[in-house]
Amino acid sequence: MNNSKSHYSVFFWIGITVILVLNVLLWVFVNQVEEKFSSELKTRLISSNRAITREVDEEQISLLVPGQQNSLEYLFLQQMLEGIRRQDGLQSILILSFDGSILVSSPEILAEQKNISQAGSRYFLEAQNGLYSRKYLLPA
Repeated sequence: MNNSKSHYSVFFWIGITVILVLNVLLWVFVNQVEEKFSSELKTRLISSNRAITREVDEEQISLLVPGQQNSLEYLFLQQMLEGIRRQDGLQSILILSFDGSILVSSPEILAEQKNISQAGSRYFLEAQNGLYSRKYLLPA
């Protein structure tokens, strides 16, 4: 009886050790996949931002009036963003004013919101302060 108890005890501890090792290996694998996914997403978004920066002229944006969705400038930019969005498989593209109001969006239904809810967020403020300047987005 004592001998079978020690066998069960050994199998129990071996089982716990195997589960812990598998858990650690799975955790390492998931972290590597997450880092790879994050890196690929960042590369893809920077590529899309570069394409938009090359296509959109600052003068075109200065002619836009928030909420005026029937102007020629708005329609031109909206169609261009829609093409880039579909080509790159993105969910949405927004061009925002400094106060957070949506100037142009793709899909167009987002423009009905008038402004974004996170205009005070850290990412919006970083973009507003020029974290990704034209120099960074346009290749030399």
